Amino acid sequence: MENRVAQLRYVILLWLSGCVLLGFVSWACIELGFNQVAAESAYLIVIVLLSLMGSFVSSIILSIVAVGCLNYFLAPPIFDFRVDYPFDALAVIGFLTASLVVTGLMERARRLKEQFKLVVDNIPAVVWSKRQDGSGPEHESTRWC
Repeated sequence: MENRVAQLRYVILLWLSGCVLLGFVSWACIELGFNQVAAESAYLIVIVLLSLMGSFVSSIILSIVAVGCLNYFLAPPIFDFRVDYPFDALAVIGFLTASLVVTGLMERARRLKEQFKLVVDNIPAVVWSKRQDGSGPEHESTRWC
């Protein structure tokens, strides 16, 4: 039960921080006078970074929020959700694709790490791995310690 509550808090915090970050990027793009292409690049960077921390659902929701911000604040006609250009649909597809690919890769990396821990824990010997910087053990076999 506590794990569920912690996951829910994490997702809510991710969505809120993602929306605040996307709002900040929108404001910065307007203030700096970015054109639509530069703003799309800024949004894409934010979406990819947020996808590193979230799930598929979070990535989809934040991608839709990013496209809404882009369409409302920076795409002509400004301050209107009307879509005049078919290329706006391409932005939606690009954001969703990038976020889903990054999220999928992160999920796969997490699963591989868990499988590695399971294998190390079941080897009948003392096994440990160092961190990337060469410092102390990142994981030790718990069966023999």
